[in-house]
Amino acid sequence: MEYISLDFDGMSKTIAELMGGIEVPVNTGSFANDLVTFQNRDDVLTLLIHLGYLAYREETGTARIPNEEIRLEFARTVREVKRDETIRRVRESDRLIADTIQGNAEAVAAQIEKIHREETAPLFYNNEQALRSVIKLAYISYKDHYSNFPY
Repeated sequence: MEYISLDFDGMSKTIAELMGGIEVPVNTGSFANDLVTFQNRDDVLTLLIHLGYLAYREETGTARIPNEEIRLEFARTVREVKRDETIRRVRESDRLIADTIQGNAEAVAAQIEKIHREETAPLFYNNEQALRSVIKLAYISYKDHYSNFPY
């Protein structure tokens, strides 16, 4: 919890992406190999890779949550982190799930549009992969309620 609470370079957003099943880019080359010296988001992600909380794909230079057990641990930890942005993201995801179940199409569309606007660069706004990432990010807490869905 201490490490993901450090909001270097948008760490809250990165954790939300990881929980949504999105692989995130990480530069492991600058890590100081200690538990004290953190200068940026990549240092925190590299430590989490070393500790086994994240898997690293060398070919693409990306990190991901390797399995459901660790994803659930991240979900539990994120709910305990006292960062306004993180709490907001989880609450919005919970609300989106409820609106989806209740068939509140207007609320669902508004939330997806909000996240799409906030998280997608204008150059990639109409890109299918960008929309896939937005959906994963929007529904980050779905596994807290529905664990039979595939990653």
